[in-house]
Amino acid sequence: MTNSESSDLHQAFQSVDLFKFLKAEELETLEKIVRLRHYRSGQKIIQEFDRGMELFVIVTGSVKISTEDVEGREIIVSIAYPSDFFGEIALLDDDTRSATVTAIEPTTVLSIEKNDFLRFFVAYPEFALRMLAVMGQRIRKTDEKLIHMAFADSFAKIARTLLTIYEKEGVQANGSLPYIHDRFTRQELASLSGVSRETVSRSLGAFIQAELIRIADNRIYILNENKLRRESLGSFS
Repeated sequence: MTNSESSDLHQAFQSVDLFKFLKAEELETLEKIVRLRHYRSGQKIIQEFDRGMELFVIVTGSVKISTEDVEGREIIVSIAYPSDFFGEIALLDDDTRSATVTAIEPTTVLSIEKNDFLRFFVAYPEFALRMLAVMGQRIRKTDEKLIHMAFADSFAKIARTLLTIYEKEGVQANGSLPYIHDRFTRQELASLSGVSRETVSRSLGAFIQAELIRIADNRIYILNENKLRRESLGSFS
């Protein structure tokens, strides 16, 4: 490994929450088993039903995690961002990939092959516990989302999706209105929210009319975050 590659890895480790608190010995071991990989926008990183042989940790960029319904239509399960990891399920249960993962912008990841990951997981129990805690939080959030999607109305579902994206990639600078980039298609927002594309368009129109959001210049501006949060709980009128 060149000095430049080693420096890139160390920078990547410092940017990933899962690795920030590793000790020198753990970092040295990790450096020997990880690879830094780059994907272009739209490139598949994992294909559903393939054998799982690697764990991935996002350094920069973002990915969508998706599956397909019986008619072959894409269902987006979630969006993953820097410090998020994916691909661990197939490594731990020795089954095939449970979803497809696709870069939605230029994305850099750290990859660890299955056997190397399992040895590291067993050798460093503090790291293992930290990773299991993150997995537990993810399961809790998934349960909350499933309950919300089962009982919430369409307005609440879309409000929750907008707020979830805002919490991860929202922008606010120099006292300007907070916003998210309007980079997801209406079909993708529909898939994330568990509603139809037509419902997304209708709901966004209602939010604009109620002055909760404004859409302009490829941005969705959040005009009233508190009211949007109340709407995500089902209080839109």
